[in-house]
Amino acid sequence: MYSFRRPSLWHSSSAGRCAKAVAMPLVAVALLLACFRPLMSASSETSSAPSRSASEIKPDLVLDFSSDLVGFVEPCGCVTGQYGGVARRATYLKRARASGIPILTLFAGDLVAGVGELNDIRADTLLAAFAQMKYDAAVPGEMDLLEGADVVRRRWLPHQFSVAGNLTDTDGKPILPRYLVRTVTIPPAGGRPGRFRVAITGLISPDLLQKAEQITGTTAEGLRLSDPKAALLSLLPRMKKEADLVVVLAHLGVPAAAQLGKDVPDVDVIIAGHNPTVSVLTPPDLGGPLLVAAGDRGRHITELRLKLSQAGIEAYSTRQQPLGDIIPNDPALAQLMETYRSKAAGYGREVLAALAARRTEQAGPYTGAKVCAMCHQAEDAQWKTTKHPNALEALKKWHPSAAYRVECLQCHVVGLGSPYGYLGEKATPQFVGVQCENCHGPGRKHVDAAFANKPSAALITKTPTEALCRSCHDLENDPHFDFPTYIVKVRHK
Repeated sequence: MYSFRRPSLWHSSSAGRCAKAVAMPLVAVALLLACFRPLMSASSETSSAPSRSASEIKPDLVLDFSSDLVGFVEPCGCVTGQYGGVARRATYLKRARASGIPILTLFAGDLVAGVGELNDIRADTLLAAFAQMKYDAAVPGEMDLLEGADVVRRRWLPHQFSVAGNLTDTDGKPILPRYLVRTVTIPPAGGRPGRFRVAITGLISPDLLQKAEQITGTTAEGLRLSDPKAALLSLLPRMKKEADLVVVLAHLGVPAAAQLGKDVPDVDVIIAGHNPTVSVLTPPDLGGPLLVAAGDRGRHITELRLKLSQAGIEAYSTRQQPLGDIIPNDPALAQLMETYRSKAAGYGREVLAALAARRTEQAGPYTGAKVCAMCHQAEDAQWKTTKHPNALEALKKWHPSAAYRVECLQCHVVGLGSPYGYLGEKATPQFVGVQCENCHGPGRKHVDAAFANKPSAALITKTPTEALCRSCHDLENDPHFDFPTYIVKVRHK
């Protein structure tokens, strides 16, 4: 999206920023969302002025922004064409910074998707990666607060990029810095200063935290979230005094972030978080700030590219491009990634051992493909011509630790999560790979009925649905999956 701020509608504030002179009327959330145009193509830079190319902008400052990683550290590598990963992002940022254009790297919340040991491993890894990538500002999301004030302090406070404008302890003392100021150097021109100061704050929705507590059965002890609008209004005078631009990392969801922009128009940019499937690259007219969002679990590089003047933002464009496997992992993060893989695999071993301890001598719901083949020889022969039997090997080929990564294994073995399903290659070789029961459901009752001379197709799922296939072949793990093309390769004749 490329747009000029029209002089007839904008004026320069005392701090040198643009503020709308005419307030826009409120619109319903439905209408607001209708004007959002999430980016659908893999790589694009769009323009609202057809007579001018977005490439005409030579940005003075680039805001690289993301949110809602919800535990995504790296792609599993089991198929080609997967997007994302912090090690690829590190490579991109190094190359982009080498261009000489100032870049601020920003994160709008939700490193993880809940609580527990695996989420702890992911959160620590992601924050360490942010530090190595020299992030400028990051706000926690509601999921990052669930373990309480002590964990937030231990995990976030050591990092200079941490910020939260409405997060306090129960005594009202800020847990993290309420705002940060970053200074960038740009070529002076037309009375524009050569040094631009950018004030950044982060806001977290109290309502979202309350819902997360209800869903997870967890209480975020020792912390409070004040009203985001009130917190921003209290911080804004100081931020405007200390900086030339004001940026808000609003972990509120897109509709609430848009409403905040209408209620508090004297900020320059709002980056919305808590929108894991929505990217907003065409900022709606809120009567003041530019609102953008990149809720794709970090699978793309998303940028707001700014042309600056003495009055503030003169023009802008947005750009998003995939972090595909054409971008190599940054070797500087290699040790961090190996540590993460080792810890995640260690957690997986503990999970499998705990499941094995619950197993008894009774027959479980799963049988394995060899039992199915006793009656379904033709189907078994056809299945062996597909990639499904070697699904675990494909995962291990990416990295040996993947054999114990439970977040990956569920789509590569049979019955993960049950004491009577996959417990490891040596313990349960009969459940290695994607087999009959991944698609047709547990087969024990169907097999027992057949052995009792009472075969019943009603005890098994005869035809798997497209939704079942897409539960593994989803946008994140298999972005180029096309159901009509691939189903004919695995469907029994």
